[in-house]
Amino acid sequence: MKTTITVVMRERFCRELIVRELNKASDFIVISDASRPDNLSNLQDLSIPDVMLIEMSLTNNCELINQVLQQYPELVIVVMGVSLTEKDIVPCAISGVKGYVHDESSTEEIAGIIRCALKNEIHDGKLAGVLNNYLCQSVKLSESVDIRINRIKSEALSSRGENRFGLTNRECQIVKFIDAGLSNKDIARELNLEISTIKNHVHNILSKLKVNRRSEAAAVCRLIDPESSEGADDSLSLSI
Repeated sequence: MKTTITVVMRERFCRELIVRELNKASDFIVISDASRPDNLSNLQDLSIPDVMLIEMSLTNNCELINQVLQQYPELVIVVMGVSLTEKDIVPCAISGVKGYVHDESSTEEIAGIIRCALKNEIHDGKLAGVLNNYLCQSVKLSESVDIRINRIKSEALSSRGENRFGLTNRECQIVKFIDAGLSNKDIARELNLEISTIKNHVHNILSKLKVNRRSEAAAVCRLIDPESSEGADDSLSLSI
């Protein structure tokens, strides 16, 4: 059975050239192509391809990729037009992109890149180097975060159960929503508040807990009070 592909690229000439090249391969068939990604997050089940080849500039900083993969997690996404830098590659990798047609790739190489993506393999040595460097940095960052979390936990426990960091009930409630995986927009909808208000609360939470990321704040509170993630009742506060 042939691998089905959708190609999304702004320039018609380049898009048609790539479609022709892919259709030459005995194991591929392009079932659709488009110049705009407007409807990609609402694909009909019958038209879902195995692979989506999409121009990086159309993904809105990977936001579109996140939306599509949330709805269709089995879809293999390959992006075109990326540079071999962490700035381009890392956000894509975090979003779940499996293949990269970078600035130095030729049209003939695209089929091979897609085959590697389907096998979850890296096709390019330079690309592997970029990802490996990022992973090494992430390990060091993770170790640094663990040290910071342990320090904060120790400080909090030494406060003998008092809310050492001065989190309000509302801030505690928002931390619980963050721990549940809700975005600022989702939290604003749940609490019927403006998103700007939620952003201000999140900023205050990070400042009080002395962390830099939302996930770190949730992790700290969960370590200090494991029951804190079991609900989001406005009347509850974290016991830290």
